[in-house]
Amino acid sequence: MKHFAGRIKYWGIWNEPNIGFFMGTADRYREVLEAAHAAAKEADPNCVVLFGGTAGFGFDFIEEVCSKGNARKCFDILNVHDYPPFPEGNYYLELRDATRLARRLGKKEVWVTETGRGAFGDQQAAFLARAFLISLTLRNKGVNRVFWYQMFYDPREAMGLLFENGRRRRSFYAYKTLTHLLEGARWAGTARTRGGPAKGRVFALRYRTRNS
Repeated sequence: MKHFAGRIKYWGIWNEPNIGFFMGTADRYREVLEAAHAAAKEADPNCVVLFGGTAGFGFDFIEEVCSKGNARKCFDILNVHDYPPFPEGNYYLELRDATRLARRLGKKEVWVTETGRGAFGDQQAAFLARAFLISLTLRNKGVNRVFWYQMFYDPREAMGLLFENGRRRRSFYAYKTLTHLLEGARWAGTARTRGGPAKGRVFALRYRTRNS
């Protein structure tokens, strides 16, 4: 890691260690995490170490890793990968639970370094907007980064924001519109429907800017 000191600031220790990408146990991952953290901080005390992004929220795995040794002191950010199905309420509750776990483990931030949906047209664009908007409602609880997977279209997964030739998909424009409208905005609350056939099932997220 000394070779990258000063050039790479963020280190994610493994990828989805709670499933087949890591063949060992939670105890074995703890050993890897502790050793990698020590090496990274020795090479660059100012670097930032991320828990290996778990597939799904992986609460049981994270808690097992952090139940022994110094594991909870060996990462700065709790990192998860999630490709949430709807209804949105389930995703919100799990992400909220991730922030609560992160606080118990040492008041850490939560990053979602992979999220996405393999879909086409308006369906993928709508998913992107909904997933990011829900994540933003928990920013004051510590959800500080959300990364879309992936940039370029892969026919096996269909998650990219751009086609292979660089042509923009509708999800790209959804992301562009979100970042433009929400720049400098803060979540101001949620308004739910109160009557009619949609009672309690449709809601709007409200944001405020400096001028509103």
